[in-house]
Amino acid sequence: MCHVPMGAEVKMDPAGYPLVKFKNIFILPGVPEFFSAKFSIIADQFLTYQSRCTRKLLLKADETTIAAALNVVVKQNRGVSVGSYPRSPDTAASSTSLASHHHTIVTMEASSHNEVRSAMCFLQESLPAHIRTQEEDGDQL
Repeated sequence: MCHVPMGAEVKMDPAGYPLVKFKNIFILPGVPEFFSAKFSIIADQFLTYQSRCTRKLLLKADETTIAAALNVVVKQNRGVSVGSYPRSPDTAASSTSLASHHHTIVTMEASSHNEVRSAMCFLQESLPAHIRTQEEDGDQL
């Protein structure tokens, strides 16, 4: 016997043993062969593949300069994940990539190309032209 949290789902596997799920957490046995048997029952919930569209924008500005515009993009584009990565002068100097000439790299990711394109266009229109330098596919991050 064991105690499980209120609201947990308890399902019986084909062998008659319980499989417990609480919110997004599965409670699995620690014995390897039992763990494997249970995991094979729930594996399809972890192995779903969804195509993602990613883009990045290289900027000649630090994060504080673009923070307000980024906040608006995030607020208006809930389906798009936005990342902002500052580069210190030391990091930029040691890099040999195109990104070494930029102060901030902004990334956007979503399941829809249209969502990413719309968010990226909005951000670019919100920023002065002289700090926008290059947009690339995010696969090259």
